[in-house]
Amino acid sequence: MADRDQAQSLAETTLSLCRIPSVTGEEAAIAEELAARCLHMPGVTVERSGLSVLARRADAPGAPWLALVGHS
Repeated sequence: MADRDQAQSLAETTLSLCRIPSVTGEEAAIAEELAARCLHMPGVTVERSGLSVLARRADAPGAPWLALVGHS
């Protein structure tokens, strides 16, 4: 994918995620979307922690977790 295509894709994804209401304490919808996106990525393990999503590489034991949280 060319740099311009990647930039366009990133912009569209960012706007899509920003359109999901995620007021503090009401992040369930954004958490569901983030978890679903991560689950579609090959080799990624996903766990939920309350209203947050934790993701990491499944093929790398001891790999650090990436915390995905959302507030608007």
